[in-house]
Amino acid sequence: MTHYVFVIDDAYLYKCVAGEQREAEKRASAHYPNAKDVKLVGKSDDPNDCGWSIYEKWEKKLAKPRPVKADKESGAVPAPAPPPAPKLIYTVGKTEVYGDYMAKDKNPEKAKGGSVWRTRDDARGYLLETKQDKTFSVYGIEADWDKDTEPTLEGQWRALTRKARLIKLEARNG
Repeated sequence: MTHYVFVIDDAYLYKCVAGEQREAEKRASAHYPNAKDVKLVGKSDDPNDCGWSIYEKWEKKLAKPRPVKADKESGAVPAPAPPPAPKLIYTVGKTEVYGDYMAKDKNPEKAKGGSVWRTRDDARGYLLETKQDKTFSVYGIEADWDKDTEPTLEGQWRALTRKARLIKLEARNG
């Protein structure tokens, strides 16, 4: 299998594994259905690389610093805007195991490759559907659905493409 990396609308990266380039292009287009421009920027057959070197190179290229303009009258440069609130996606974990891990580690992380869902309700629905809701819980992950995950063969969830901060969520009714 070959690892393909696409740039979508000169702003987003998409990495996938496919047998042929045409199949990979279809996946990228399906993942970003409103995209105007989907272009292949690299591919790798090296099983040790998995396309990450290409992905990281393009990630740096796409990161554009925002220009800061000085105030016309005073010439003062405004303080930078605070960073945006972290984006959250969700994972499930055995309540006892995750609870112990989060109590011991001040900065708990979800491992690369872990299962994630776009919404809390999707993750909770999976637990209810698989009848694991009594022993498993839903946790937050500081990551971006579009940038930090990739499709899986299972289809119900996606795989996390990097380690990310794990967050204990407040219990909620329902």
